[in-house]
Amino acid sequence: MDKVEVAVPEDVGATILTIMRTGGSEGPLHGRFFTVDGTAQAGSDFESINGNVSFENGEMSQTISVPIKDDALKEDMENFMVELLVEDDPSMRSIAFVNIIDNDNNPGVFEFRESQVSVREGSARVSLTIIRTDGTDGSVSLRLRTVDGSARLGEDYTLRSKVISFSDGEREKTVDIDIIDDNIREGPEHFKIGLFDPTNGAILGPNSIFAVTILDDDGEFS
Repeated sequence: MDKVEVAVPEDVGATILTIMRTGGSEGPLHGRFFTVDGTAQAGSDFESINGNVSFENGEMSQTISVPIKDDALKEDMENFMVELLVEDDPSMRSIAFVNIIDNDNNPGVFEFRESQVSVREGSARVSLTIIRTDGTDGSVSLRLRTVDGSARLGEDYTLRSKVISFSDGEREKTVDIDIIDDNIREGPEHFKIGLFDPTNGAILGPNSIFAVTILDDDGEFS
């Protein structure tokens, strides 16, 4: 018995399965196929089909189509089977496991609420708000990372990288980055903070880079 496994999105319309003839192609060959419920149910998740397949002498492959139903339910991956039996030898059978991937979960779009801020060197910290829009389904993590400009990590601010985790349904988080107050007279300094690598199908919005300007508080720069 041969087994194969395929995965299709719920909105695919139909999954196309190819029946291959192996071990030679001489003479005709006949069989029948039918769907079998698994966690996916005929009528609600896919259309039940059954039928006959006939290979002519020299014919090597044929295809069958199973319609997939797209619903608005949030659900885990579901599966059903398509079984193929050879007419002259019922012991010869193949099973295709079809996994239906739900398309109704929307993990959302992640970005900063603002795109820039100016802070005094003695302000202690800068607070950034990360917002989640266009869906809040499932848990998502993403990485926040700073990038030096004229302001330098360890000299002007702290925090190089951090993983930010959102729970299912969570819409925003605030992250604090400490600003280092020194006694050096200097002009405005800059660094950037970016969002990277969202998980579980989430995406980044256009406002995924945040610019910080640190204004000196040690007197006039000359």
